[in-house]
Amino acid sequence: MHRRLRRLFLILAISIASVVLPATATHAATTESSEETITWMVRPSDGTGEDGRSWVELELRAGEVAEEHLLIRNLSPAAVTFRLAAADGYFTETGRFNMLTAGEVSTGAGTWIGIQDSVEVASGADVVVPFSVTVPENAEPGDHPAGVAASIRSGGDAEVGVESRVGFRVMTRVAGELAPAVGTKLGANFSGSINPFEPGHVTFTYDVENEGNTRLAVDSVLSLSGPFGWFARDVAVEQIDEIAPGETRTIRQQVSGVWPFVALFLDRRTQAEVVGNSSAEVATTTTDASSVVWAIPWSQLGVLVIVAIILLLARWDRRRKAKHIERLIDRARNDARAESAGVRAVSSIAPTLLVIGLLLTGLPGTVAPAYAADDQDHRQVLVEVEVTPPPTTVPTAPPSTIPPEPDDLATTGAGDFTPILALAGLAFLLGSGILVGNRALASRRERAGVTARR
Repeated sequence: MHRRLRRLFLILAISIASVVLPATATHAATTESSEETITWMVRPSDGTGEDGRSWVELELRAGEVAEEHLLIRNLSPAAVTFRLAAADGYFTETGRFNMLTAGEVSTGAGTWIGIQDSVEVASGADVVVPFSVTVPENAEPGDHPAGVAASIRSGGDAEVGVESRVGFRVMTRVAGELAPAVGTKLGANFSGSINPFEPGHVTFTYDVENEGNTRLAVDSVLSLSGPFGWFARDVAVEQIDEIAPGETRTIRQQVSGVWPFVALFLDRRTQAEVVGNSSAEVATTTTDASSVVWAIPWSQLGVLVIVAIILLLARWDRRRKAKHIERLIDRARNDARAESAGVRAVSSIAPTLLVIGLLLTGLPGTVAPAYAADDQDHRQVLVEVEVTPPPTTVPTAPPSTIPPEPDDLATTGAGDFTPILALAGLAFLLGSGILVGNRALASRRERAGVTARR
């Protein structure tokens, strides 16, 4: 059981490895059939043995026939019968040459090759098998790829078994006008970083199509830059060593360290050179093209939006504070105007009060003489009466003049001006107080205005 599993895995591995034909000087394969290990190789031959070629290159005219040979070497311990076949050839995405499988139908140069169906090769022996290449009369000029191979089938019947094959390519160039041409198509997209302080990367898909009739080696140079040529850089694009007519090769690459400048400009220069020996001199072909990749700096724009919001809020706060200060200044001005109106109203009384005080102060001296002159007929006279008591034995004191008590004194005619003087003093005090208060209020308003301006 273990032996059968090991054999099955070995067969699968060999079949997978032998799907793509190696383009080397020596072609060999190893497989296991029944209890035996089969190993063989296939090379181009000059009819007698190996001739050192890796594959066959032919230049023929339409309708011409060429004879070629292949050599099969059996490295197995027993004789093996190999199946021989020819098919259309092509290049894979990795650039390796391959040919259609037995289940695929050839329509191109694979049908030009005539070879026998099978050959038996003894153990350790070499067998040279001839084959022919016949170019149709209506064949188009240019390169036509095909291949020949020797294969064996193992592990089942014809439908289920695994086929292992080894061969080489047969490249036929039909004489005529050679027209090398290459077409390119570039698709790219930018991927930014979440961190606004880190660059992103550009991923581009570069399609190269051989639009001519010859095999081409394609070398491309890609230039990436921002607006006005800022931060220009050259990108080395993978070189295509060989591409057959009508084939398209896709190259995918990633360029890191790219900053988003809204628009990135891609300039590409593609140079194609004809591959293979040719008697005709064929110039290389060059194509230039440009494209634009949109690189929107979303994370950087987010930072700018946040900064703008902060600046707007700061500006709004400054305007709010300025309006608040203006309201305070207007309120202080209105209060000052109201106080000034009251002070002016009161201050206008101060001169009047001062004048009234002055008049009241001089009034007693003016009124007293007039009052005495008008009341001359009513003046009172102090009459002294001397009374002589009857004589006694007790001596008596000499007569003297005793002033009368105040209540008994008669009015001499002078008026009492005490209320007038009190009013005059009050008028002076009010006037002086108003003037001092007015000066204090003016100083207070001045200080309030300075504080509001600050």
